[in-house]
Amino acid sequence: MATGERAGRRTRRRWLALAAAVLIVAGSGCKTHKPDSPEPTDAASAGDGGQIRVIESGFHMTPTGAPAETNRAIAAVIVENTSKTQEAQTTELNLRFLDASGAPVFTFGSPDQYRVKLPWILPGQRIGVGYILATDEKSSANRTVATMQAEIGQSSWRSPHTTRRVTMSDVHIQPRPDGGADLRYVATLADATGASASDRTFRVYLLLRDSTGKLIGGWPVGNVQLPPNRSNGGESYTAEDWKKNVPADADLDRSELYGAYGIV
Repeated sequence: MATGERAGRRTRRRWLALAAAVLIVAGSGCKTHKPDSPEPTDAASAGDGGQIRVIESGFHMTPTGAPAETNRAIAAVIVENTSKTQEAQTTELNLRFLDASGAPVFTFGSPDQYRVKLPWILPGQRIGVGYILATDEKSSANRTVATMQAEIGQSSWRSPHTTRRVTMSDVHIQPRPDGGADLRYVATLADATGASASDRTFRVYLLLRDSTGKLIGGWPVGNVQLPPNRSNGGESYTAEDWKKNVPADADLDRSELYGAYGIV
């Protein structure tokens, strides 16, 4: 059974996937907002021919956490909206994690791929997402992912939002003497004047790279709701959480943080 969790939280949740397997997405219950335009167009391409394309992807095997876990990894994908006029919502992202023989290491039911909906992606925007993969399936024990495949499906295309935009900056990760770490950042809303609670609520993803700049995975930090007139945010991690979710070769100075709407 594959499981999902939010890094930095002690509680662990399990979800049955559609008709068969169990999803791996981290964080509190993952619910996708419905597009709020009257009649969004569902298609692989926007009206101007733009598409959502995968720019970069990466993964890293990590130590198992709970006693029942048989295998564990982190993964990340960076995508880009090439449309100049339309925003993409509920874009389908299909991920497969294969060993050297081409067999799936993490199985999520037929056809052995993880299907997730991406956050809203503005025209020309690049956004990164990350996931924690964990399983207690005996068939996955002592196996290593050799290849990660990421494929884009259809999106719901609509006019861009003007207010629900957030920019992440001033990202700092400070390891602590106890083996844990503190994450700090600044989240700037496009227009915070009179912003409602939903306008101030978004999901944050942390992506990691090694010293060469190679993407080696990531995870959802969680859902964030900024208090009115505040932009500073952060999260603290225990030594156990940090060890099982951050590879030893991660260059923390190269870490990237993304904020996104459409997934809460």
